[in-house]
Amino acid sequence: YGTPAIVWDEDGPAETVINGVTGFKVRPYDLGEFAEKALMILTDSDLRRKMGENAIEHAKTFSWERHVLIIEEVLSEVAGSS
Repeated sequence: YGTPAIVWDEDGPAETVINGVTGFKVRPYDLGEFAEKALMILTDSDLRRKMGENAIEHAKTFSWERHVLIIEEVLSEVAGSS
């Protein structure tokens, strides 16, 4: 939906956010840093718009089809190495 994300910089969502490009990664449970980044996004419409556009483009690199292709490649490699 073109919304920049703010995520804890560990596991899960941190792997899908490009820090400073599609959103922000902050130190886990650092509420001050989280609030600082949220205020940046909320008060800077140009930053919010640009990060939102970047997020849409970046999200296009994730698809069910791509995921299945990756799994098929890995399974083929494993099956071929037996």
